[in-house]
Amino acid sequence: MSVESQALIDYLEGSALALPRQEIQRRWSRAALRAAIRSGRVSRLLPSVYAAALHARSFRTRASAVAAQYDAVIIGPAACHLLGLLEAPRVIIIAGAPGQTEPATPWLTCQRLSVPIPHVRLRDLPVRVAAPAFAVATAYGRLEPAVGADLVYRSVQRRRVRPAELESAVAALPRIPGRRRLEALVRAVAGGSESHLETRGLQRVFNTRDFRGFVRQHEVVVEGQLSRLDMYHPATRTAVELDGAGHAEPGQRERDIARDARLATAGILTVRFSWRQLTTQPEECRIRVRQILEARARGTPRNLGRAKLQEMGLRTIRAAASDPETGWLDS
Repeated sequence: MSVESQALIDYLEGSALALPRQEIQRRWSRAALRAAIRSGRVSRLLPSVYAAALHARSFRTRASAVAAQYDAVIIGPAACHLLGLLEAPRVIIIAGAPGQTEPATPWLTCQRLSVPIPHVRLRDLPVRVAAPAFAVATAYGRLEPAVGADLVYRSVQRRRVRPAELESAVAALPRIPGRRRLEALVRAVAGGSESHLETRGLQRVFNTRDFRGFVRQHEVVVEGQLSRLDMYHPATRTAVELDGAGHAEPGQRERDIARDARLATAGILTVRFSWRQLTTQPEECRIRVRQILEARARGTPRNLGRAKLQEMGLRTIRAAASDPETGWLDS
């Protein structure tokens, strides 16, 4: 093998990036490229893009090959991976205009969209990636429902996107998979839901008129510590917590017990439901909460305003509804 061919191989193996034929031939000869391919150490990833065989199955290398071959934006799960929101998928999806030819490779596909996709550029990789809201919107329907929901929550919790940005992205993409489910999920997130379990509670369990008095994701400070309550009923000072599997772990269970006791010093009763109860016994959960609210209402003084709450060390941080029985407006 010639020195020139070895230099090409060393560069591709060292960079783990793919290069277009035109750039390779500006720096090395055609003969050097052919010899490198014959050696088995350089592979053609796309019609005019080459990479070291050592890295040919790498997601990063394939993404750089896409950027070298196509003037296109990476969308869907691949875009979310490049933004640090998902594990690497097996297939990279690019946004294409209607009528664009489908790439002839099993790890690359094209989703034809009628609107341009806003994009960002990465510092360490020469690719164009869908802006976070559009990456999440185009990925959601291609994932298992629970994985897609987790992606939405994670992107919002990490402040990579805002619910309003997701709403705008979904509105701009009328033909993406799972659009209706995503719209409902985004509405739930905008309403304060922070997990798949909370959304289920919001949309399928505590979704009747009986539970309109609850405030979602209400924050209180008791004994100097901030607590965020999944659902809070101001008139009866009742908190309903929707516990996922993580709450069964010993450490988390201890923290939950300590928090519930602290809230109790301010007169707040905490009622917890597990994933199993919410998914298999939704009516029983509704009945239990109604019974608790009725019992608490009988024993809770009316017209308990802000002054009394402050005396007890409870400060309302944020709420989203007013309660006609207590006579004050949640902030």
